Amino acid sequence: MIVRIDDRLRDPNIVSSWANFLKVDKVIVLNDKLSRLNLEKKLIRLEIDNGIRVIFLEHKDLENAILEEDSTRTLIFVSTVKDVEKLISLGIKIDLIALGQKEFQKGLKALSEDFYVDRKDLEFLNEMTKEGKDILIQENPYSSKRNINNLFII
Repeated sequence: MIVRIDDRLRDPNIVSSWANFLKVDKVIVLNDKLSRLNLEKKLIRLEIDNGIRVIFLEHKDLENAILEEDSTRTLIFVSTVKDVEKLISLGIKIDLIALGQKEFQKGLKALSEDFYVDRKDLEFLNEMTKEGKDILIQENPYSSKRNINNLFII
């Protein structure tokens, strides 16, 4: 299972480009606001190739919905590092964490020019690298990707 952390979940092109590029069978979008916006959900479904199942979830429905699903060839879109922590706490096996865009807010530090984190996020990502998880930064499917695991080597 691949998890993508990205602020741009309302943009149908972001969701569809990753789903189509990775040739996944299923996309899960975990976002409380987006799961309630019917127009955005329709647009995202229209952009994604036929055959790719799209599921929109609120956080409160996360545990039951994902644990019932087969995780083969699944891409989960979330908007925060804390969402990834929640997935892992539920026992979801994550093979890759892909960092997209996380806008700057006061108190956050740049992990890249497009991805900002706080101290707790950094600690979690460091722990994931120690557990052998690959963590990549990649703006879009066609841009170069950088593995950030070596940032945490001391």
